[in-house]
Amino acid sequence: MKSNLLSGFGLLVLLAFVTSAPACPPESKGSSQDQGSAAVAGDKPGGCQHKSGDASLAGDKAGGCAKKYPFAKPGSSGSAPESPVEVVLASMPSMKYRVGTADMCCSKTAEETAAKTGSTIQYVVADKAFESKIEANVALAALLEAEVDKFQTVQFSVGGKCSRCPIEAKELAKQANTQIAYRVGGFDYPEQTKAEMVSKLVVNALGEVKMSYKVGDASFCCDKMAGAKAKETGKAMTFVVGKDETCCQATARLMLAQAKLHIIIATAAAALAS
Repeated sequence: MKSNLLSGFGLLVLLAFVTSAPACPPESKGSSQDQGSAAVAGDKPGGCQHKSGDASLAGDKAGGCAKKYPFAKPGSSGSAPESPVEVVLASMPSMKYRVGTADMCCSKTAEETAAKTGSTIQYVVADKAFESKIEANVALAALLEAEVDKFQTVQFSVGGKCSRCPIEAKELAKQANTQIAYRVGGFDYPEQTKAEMVSKLVVNALGEVKMSYKVGDASFCCDKMAGAKAKETGKAMTFVVGKDETCCQATARLMLAQAKLHIIIATAAAALAS
């Protein structure tokens, strides 16, 4: 069963019939993984550029704007979520691009507008504007890591509102005259035992999402070994997540958080459909 659930992001296409609920509001801005900081190099003029296998990072989409959908899948129009799985993904924090007083969801449109108006681009995450895209990536990664932490655990859901406290959930259910559901990965399950099982599946699936490293043609699973090789050869260390590569640590951290959210939501949706 696990191999079917982990068959890649193609699950996003196959699960259009699954019902979902909006993701709960973030409870924390904490980070589950400290892999990057604002003081890192890369993704700057003349520096290392991100190479994406699915054009899914930070709201960018090749050939168009992903609008409210920050994880546009290859070949999609990107104009709106196309399945319930994508609806959950669309509720995740994302980056916008500000030129003057206008906020845009597409970096390409922002670049064109900035060039025409002679303006600069600011990067907006959670209503905070950054001059540096690296710093914005760090902020966005931290928000997505908090979602990863939350989405892999069982929460109580009542009328679309989530709580980790059973007493609070019971009170909400009483006030709304409805039943408590159990949410994992952005989806509600009527039975707590099923939700707990899905949580275990999600945790197992997360174990398959890892970052690796490259120095020249050599690949490593350990950043220390890769770092030693980079120092020895004088070559840059590249961070790899799936088909995505970058030499920017902040961007790599963002890539990893996005990949984890993809697999969490796809796994939870598959379990709901089974």
